[in-house]
Amino acid sequence: STGATGVTGPTGPTGVGVTGPTGAGTSAASNGVKFMQGSNDIQLGGPLTANTDIALSGFNLALSGTGNVGIGVTTPTYPLHVTSGVNTSVAVITNTGATGIGISGQNSAAPGSGTGNGVFGATQQNLGYGVYGANLNPTGTGVLGIGNNVQSFTVVSGGAGGAFFSNLTGVYGYASNNQGYGVYGKAINAGSAYGVVGNANNVQGAAPPQGAGGAFFGFNYGVSALQTNEAPNTQTGAGYFISGNNNGVASSTTMVESWSQTNTHYKIWQSDVGAVSTSVRDLNGNPATLHAIETPEFYFQDYGQAQLVNGRAHVTIDPVLAKNVTINEKHPLRVFVQLEGDCKGVFVTNKTATGFDVVELGGGTSNTTFQWNITCNVADAMVGNRLSKFADLRFERGPNVDLNTLKK
Repeated sequence: STGATGVTGPTGPTGVGVTGPTGAGTSAASNGVKFMQGSNDIQLGGPLTANTDIALSGFNLALSGTGNVGIGVTTPTYPLHVTSGVNTSVAVITNTGATGIGISGQNSAAPGSGTGNGVFGATQQNLGYGVYGANLNPTGTGVLGIGNNVQSFTVVSGGAGGAFFSNLTGVYGYASNNQGYGVYGKAINAGSAYGVVGNANNVQGAAPPQGAGGAFFGFNYGVSALQTNEAPNTQTGAGYFISGNNNGVASSTTMVESWSQTNTHYKIWQSDVGAVSTSVRDLNGNPATLHAIETPEFYFQDYGQAQLVNGRAHVTIDPVLAKNVTINEKHPLRVFVQLEGDCKGVFVTNKTATGFDVVELGGGTSNTTFQWNITCNVADAMVGNRLSKFADLRFERGPNVDLNTLKK
């Protein structure tokens, strides 16, 4: 017998109808789908049963209008809404062309008119990824991001997990959790890998061959760090460096451009003993280490030469130095004199905030030259908007070491 004729669907806005084809023979009618527009018909398979593929070859399939298409969801709320309730990919989009794009997302709103995204990824799983990209080629790039319609860019040789280019901000990371990371970089190679590499001004970088957590290069500045907390009685620092072991146990901590909880400003502040050192070349051209003198109090020093005239001399402290030191009964001016000629000896008297006298013993009247050295306590001073205490420093408490270790 002849199969039943399919039901003709309503005519769409462009005059397209949908019918089921007429069956034939003694079997029941087949369930094929036929798209028609004028005399150009497209027949898709048949019968349509579970796990049956419909191949579209040689033409494009365009679905226009305001409706939504759902796969795995009965009430789609997006133009293409795909869901999956199993531990598999929701969708796999593959491009086998050498220069093709696996997936492309675009927000076509007028420039500056909205805040939409070309591609947006989010996950609620602790170990999930909002957006995941992988390139299996040894020199490929997993994720490529371009902002501001940048036309000229170069991916690092050898490929990269992600490459991002913009006229303003290449990579922007934001974390709203107190324990989160805006940007986190990790290299697991134990030899010479780098967790994060930053290059400004396109310079040729130099870094330790053993690798590092971060390596940064720039034409004027390799690294810039800023801390903005100016609250009094708060320990802060623009740089925080820890020496420790693989278990996150610190043996020493050094802060740079820091403040203590007792409102003293430090250029460099270390939690445990360590030398402030430099090096010079020895007679064979090899580096030899020199060390800076460090004292319990914070001092400024000056050196000079003077001469006795009929057994007396007055030395005036440089006014720039005098402006920045504290000289009083509690913080005395410390003067050291070395004679360079024969006389009865000398003593120092009339010490003030601006100078001192050197007088020959026993009423002597020689004209001997001498070298002098003075040591003064540094005066308290305004650093930014905060008053830093310097004059009374002596074995003040060291920095508080905070071991919020990153272990990832």
